[in-house]
Amino acid sequence: MTNSNVFQKNIKKQTWSMNDFILGPGCYYQVETTIADVNIVSRINPEYVLGRPAIYLVVDVFSHMITGLYVGLEKPSWTGAMMALVNAASDKVSYCKAYDIDIQASEWIAKGLPDAILCGKGELISREAVILLLDLQVRIENIPSNNRDFKRILCKIDKLIQNNVQKLISKDYKKTDVNVYRFGVDLKQFTKIVIEAVLCYNNSLMKSYDRTSLMIKDDVQPIPKNIWEWGIANFSGSLLRVPEEKVKLSFMPVGDAKVTKRGIEFNGMIYRSAKALTESWFEKANEGKWTINISYDPRLVNQIYYRHSDGKNCDTCYLADVDSKYLDMSFAEVINKRGIVNETK
Repeated sequence: MTNSNVFQKNIKKQTWSMNDFILGPGCYYQVETTIADVNIVSRINPEYVLGRPAIYLVVDVFSHMITGLYVGLEKPSWTGAMMALVNAASDKVSYCKAYDIDIQASEWIAKGLPDAILCGKGELISREAVILLLDLQVRIENIPSNNRDFKRILCKIDKLIQNNVQKLISKDYKKTDVNVYRFGVDLKQFTKIVIEAVLCYNNSLMKSYDRTSLMIKDDVQPIPKNIWEWGIANFSGSLLRVPEEKVKLSFMPVGDAKVTKRGIEFNGMIYRSAKALTESWFEKANEGKWTINISYDPRLVNQIYYRHSDGKNCDTCYLADVDSKYLDMSFAEVINKRGIVNETK
């Protein structure tokens, strides 16, 4: 019987510790999605509420450390889960820096993809997700919906994150709903709050973590970061070191952009690239428009990525000066800003 079959068989008994079947950090990740009890407002006009954000957390089953996250205004979907996995495989120092948080590499050391992802019938179960993950040699393994231990871990993490988020937000905001607060924060500010909550959780004591006999023998404190480091030192782990660009190209949503004489148009914005300028794309577009396949990060309109026909490489296209007013916004915020402008005309 394979390790996977043993794992699936024993899940139903509920008389074991998950760590009895997990070889170390990166062996299994799981993705949890929750809708935050906050309302995000437009950075253009705080009177415009964009909606409640979805928070995606990637959790290492062995250490319970959060290895990646994504915060978006889109409805919960496999795209959001993929973006959280992009973050799990990315450098955290530069990621935090983008949100005005300075950390040392040792403060959030998880970087890479797992050997397998455990999931139920959530966002990851889609044909597209399975194909993308298999291409990167990451397995998807289903777990029964009655897996109480799985749910207990995720509920605990979600509760800790939500508690930390509430503590980090000013108490002066007005309550507009029984369960939903209206905060004067935009998507970037709220993402910063979630990052800070994750950093706090990863370095905090877990009261109900079931340590193994080896952990107890080595006096490993039940802190996600400590358990992760101990696991890496004592077990091989299964983290896959995949180049960030490859992960981004594989997991980011795709779309079609038009090459015109004005530039590369996508979602109503103009982009430029070194390749386009070198090959005189915009001059050639006078003879007729054509489309190119691109990938994009929903969180940031600053760049899009032209996908080469080999599916393995890309060129970065940068937002043109003519649309610099959209810099550092998410695609959802740009759509909202246009709606505000149209309403005020």
